[in-house]
Amino acid sequence: MSNFSDSSAAGTPADRSAKSTQAQIRLQTGLSALKHKNYPAAIDHLEAVCQTATDVATLSKAQMGLVKAYAQTGGVNAATALCRSLLSNSNPQVSAWASRTLQELSRRSAAPSAQARPSESPIAEVPLTPSDASTSDTTGFVPFNPSPSRSSESLDATGFTPLRPSTRSPEQGRADLRGSRDGVQDEEKVDLAAYLSDTEPVESPPDEEIPADGEAEALATDGSDAPLPSVETSPLEEFETSPAETSPVSESSDAGTTPRSPQKAARRAASLPEPQPSIAPIPWRQAGRAQKWTSLGKVNLSKLWALQLLTIVLLVGLVLALVRVSQTVLNGVLFFLSWIPFLRSIRFYGDPFWFVVIPLGILWVASPWLLDWLLKQVYQMRVLSLEGLGAFNPEAVRLLKRVCNQQRRPIPQLGIVPTTAPLIFTYGYFPQSTRIVVSQGMVNRLSDDELATLYAAELGHITQYTTSILSWVTLVMQLPYWVYWSVASWGNQQTDRVLQSLAVLGSSIAYGIYWVCRWSGIWLARVRLYYGDRAATELTGNPNGMTRALLKTAIGIAQDIQQQTQAHPLLESFDLLLPIGHQSALTLGSVYPQTPATTILEWDRSHPHRRWLALNNSHPPLGDRLNLLTLYTQHWRLDPELGWEPGARKQESEQTPSTPLLLQGSPFFGALFGLLVAACLWLIGWLAYTYRWSLLDWIWIDRRIILTSCLLLGFGIGLLLRINPAYPDVKRSTAANLNLTERLSLPGAMPIDKMPVRVQGYLLGRPKFLNRFYQDLILQTQTGLIRLHYTSRGGFLGNILSQSRRPTDLMNSELVTVTGWLRRGATPWLEVDTIQTKQGTTTRSGHPTWSSIVAIVSALAGVYLLFRG
Repeated sequence: MSNFSDSSAAGTPADRSAKSTQAQIRLQTGLSALKHKNYPAAIDHLEAVCQTATDVATLSKAQMGLVKAYAQTGGVNAATALCRSLLSNSNPQVSAWASRTLQELSRRSAAPSAQARPSESPIAEVPLTPSDASTSDTTGFVPFNPSPSRSSESLDATGFTPLRPSTRSPEQGRADLRGSRDGVQDEEKVDLAAYLSDTEPVESPPDEEIPADGEAEALATDGSDAPLPSVETSPLEEFETSPAETSPVSESSDAGTTPRSPQKAARRAASLPEPQPSIAPIPWRQAGRAQKWTSLGKVNLSKLWALQLLTIVLLVGLVLALVRVSQTVLNGVLFFLSWIPFLRSIRFYGDPFWFVVIPLGILWVASPWLLDWLLKQVYQMRVLSLEGLGAFNPEAVRLLKRVCNQQRRPIPQLGIVPTTAPLIFTYGYFPQSTRIVVSQGMVNRLSDDELATLYAAELGHITQYTTSILSWVTLVMQLPYWVYWSVASWGNQQTDRVLQSLAVLGSSIAYGIYWVCRWSGIWLARVRLYYGDRAATELTGNPNGMTRALLKTAIGIAQDIQQQTQAHPLLESFDLLLPIGHQSALTLGSVYPQTPATTILEWDRSHPHRRWLALNNSHPPLGDRLNLLTLYTQHWRLDPELGWEPGARKQESEQTPSTPLLLQGSPFFGALFGLLVAACLWLIGWLAYTYRWSLLDWIWIDRRIILTSCLLLGFGIGLLLRINPAYPDVKRSTAANLNLTERLSLPGAMPIDKMPVRVQGYLLGRPKFLNRFYQDLILQTQTGLIRLHYTSRGGFLGNILSQSRRPTDLMNSELVTVTGWLRRGATPWLEVDTIQTKQGTTTRSGHPTWSSIVAIVSALAGVYLLFRG
């Protein structure tokens, strides 16, 4: 039986008081930012207040401040929608203020000089100097090789900034209104300044005084009972800004991005309805937690240990295979260049096993310190003291102290990264070298008890000893990923075709190596999350808080990608360590605010083949994890956060036949069948060779050729069988109003199902060479975000070679119509057939064509090898 002080019910007076104090702190910080016209920071803090406030007065003040902040950043539609919700407020002063504000917003919208909504890319976390302002990047990624002479013409909007200490001032940082939510805002940095450093923290009492500069003319902030505003003049008049303060940043010629001009922003706002404020449509139940609870039972960790061993073997084997392939290619190039005298005798032979194993072992030993250095230098991670964590999450501090005291281990080191993408992860192996890192976006989005459950999950990973191997794999992934990002960003700035071609080749090879190394750790990363969720529940007695934390993280990731127009590099490069994968969160997080979680997550929860379809994912289906958390609440007889009924709709989904699964995996099942045929032929050949049957003994002699030909034949025939069902015709009559919620909520849907669609939206993703394989190609529709799978009609080489039209040329610029096939798997995606602009220009994908070519070539190659012998 457990009964701890940090595990009290969410509704206790102490808990309510802590939440109220946290909301008041953020309210004052947000209103102070509003007063100083730092609208991005104001939006960030006030939205957090709206999600955690427990009293009506505090919520009303935060919503009123948000209306002003939205209006001043061009989000008139969002401001109007929130203002309308205030009309029904029980306080007559608030409803009267809302009525006057609505009139003012309507007047502004009708005025010919109304400005379009500016770009939603966040302001830089570290304030800019005039010399650095142009080289800043919204994602927080920085290169290792600084370029001191870069000017505004060389702006890189992908995430890289020079690797040197910043000399920018807070005033210049607040003047950069590129977007609405990035990094640790200036006011928040003031609050945490005593706890952040580049070295390990020194124990000191926290500074609990909060500046009382949030008492603006429009809103009183001295307490929850303070009088609400009485506005006699225009509600928005005092916040009027100059055109320079509300216009998008100046356009730059580099990086391949298409800056949103006021005209483009206006056209986009007119074409797609502006998203509603994230605070209004999400009805959290705020279900309670256990005060006393029994253990869920002892957990068998043998599966985790086996997976860690498998991960080691896979990583060493894959890196060894990459080195051997590189060795073969290099020897071939040297042979081709053997006409050069000094290259004739140079060849690379010998087994590279120890050449691979020794460096990998060194990387494992040094992984905690190398990851520390990388995060500090590239992503501006700051060391966070225990008192600093307690300033915004006291429950996590109590949890860390209690668990570490019980297990007699040192408290893990802490860190924080200044990005709005909600992240939390742990790396290291020995207790003295582990570090739990959280992002400012995660801190701003979650309440005290929710964030504590994620810290508990990270503690679970530490106590289960799964951080060591995944930290090692993540570190190995960083080198090719950094090469990919650096070379591609450099190529985006070049105008010479030869240099661009070299950049494409180098970044493509590096990204391919990164993806191969990542594949070695996806199974361990996926399975350990189930164990981490269970450990978090055991430590906190709060499965409902864990449910809300995971859902809010998914929503936050989707919103951050939409605002940044691309995925943050940390979301991809540290994917294996994160609690939620950005690819799986993309669609779920964007549609959930308009749809109940129980509807959109039913596929994840009850589809009989969900885990088979997630084999290639680094994270399990989120609905599957939330369903287990719901079962934990039922075990302790708590009201669940999600209203799932045990066994509901399971019988219907269990009737899903296995034929679609076999058809979906037909290329792989075909290869497996070919392997079985080859094994049978081997047996016949071995018997013939043993008993000297001269007519059949050649089968054993040519057994390698037999194996290769059978595998190629099986794969090719299986792929041919899948093509027609997978690519039905997309008729012109197909409606152009795709509703992602309806399509993704089908409980028995499979990727192979015939779901041709035609949908309009805007393309998001990384620019130019950073997106050469279209790995970050996203479509923003009226009902949510969906990942696109696109390949050039020239196939792999077409993706690398120069083309007149690419989808990346249309990003963030104009409305497009996409046709293709919606695939409902563990990660939903839209396989592209065509992308058409309003002018009628059509870009066609080559998926069906190249699937047919690969299938035919594979089958013919198998037949050729079989008869050639």
